[in-house]
Amino acid sequence: VNEIVTSIAAALEEQAATTTEISENVNQASIGIQEVTENVAQSSVAAGAVAGNISEVSDKSVTIKSSSTELAKTAQQLNHLAAELAQVVKKFTV
Repeated sequence: VNEIVTSIAAALEEQAATTTEISENVNQASIGIQEVTENVAQSSVAAGAVAGNISEVSDKSVTIKSSSTELAKTAQQLNHLAAELAQVVKKFTV
């Protein structure tokens, strides 16, 4: 009987050690998952910032395009006025 009790006690100690090791491994895995989750969250924030910057650049490019178009029209009008002025000045030239 004593040998059986000793054998069972040894098996229980071995099982307790194995359970402790499994618990430590699960804890380490949990820490790793938490770190991955934090990295994903940081990447998400960075991606959001990049998306915001891209949107801002897009908006600015629309503004620049509009301004460029307006500048081209103004340049054409100025060219037309210069041609008219040249014709007026030509009338006064002897």
